[in-house]
Amino acid sequence: MTGASVIRRILRLALVAALLIPAVGAVTTTSALAGVSARTHGCYVQWWNTAWAGKCNPAGYSGQYRVHVARANQPDYTGAWRSITKGARTTFDSGQAWRRVQDSGNWVEYRG
Repeated sequence: MTGASVIRRILRLALVAALLIPAVGAVTTTSALAGVSARTHGCYVQWWNTAWAGKCNPAGYSGQYRVHVARANQPDYTGAWRSITKGARTTFDSGQAWRRVQDSGNWVEYRG
């Protein structure tokens, strides 16, 4: 191998490494933006980066449930009241945020 070919090989490897590092960081960041809120009678908000869903697994009491979701750079979302029966395993609300769902400020509200 000549000195020029060794330098080209090193530059190619450096370029490949530089392109891979941001991709690995993006995958790590995306997976870190998922979570589950505290449970209210078995119901909770689950979120992933920009999407969320209100779920019961199972609902502890019959009554009205709604979700509150904190969204980055736009108003928070408060859903409509949904009637859910005791023991239901259901998704009762879902949606998307423009940028992302924040890691705190998400919960399910209950009224009997």
